[in-house]
Amino acid sequence: MAFGSLHQCLLQVWLRKCKIGVDRRRLEGVMAFGIPASYKLIVSNIPKDTDIKRSVGSALSRIGWNPTLDGNIYKASTNLSMGSSGEKITVEMMPDKSIKISSRCSIILQFVDFGKNKRNVERFLEELPRHYVATGSLGSLR
Repeated sequence: MAFGSLHQCLLQVWLRKCKIGVDRRRLEGVMAFGIPASYKLIVSNIPKDTDIKRSVGSALSRIGWNPTLDGNIYKASTNLSMGSSGEKITVEMMPDKSIKISSRCSIILQFVDFGKNKRNVERFLEELPRHYVATGSLGSLR
């Protein structure tokens, strides 16, 4: 049995046990399944003259995720809230000027995120263009 099939089976068992009737095809576009639940996306349409490191760091800071830079990877985390136990965000800057963004639940055994990881990635992608800084620019960041 493939790993993907295993966590989908676990979800179906949980949904049946809780007597929740859900169309699985509708859920797949809304929630992430996995152990831990996560959402990943690669973005390659960033303007060529953009200083990616500065732009990504500025966007993550503006959202309030307190990023740390380790080589070409920013790591950040969200706070605990009523709807979430917190998520770990990573943004990896690739050599081809694309970025790989991932959000995963902080609790390793959490296999359903109710769309929170996808919303984190979308929130970052909405904020990022506001922080584009041209390579070599000394201008201040927002």
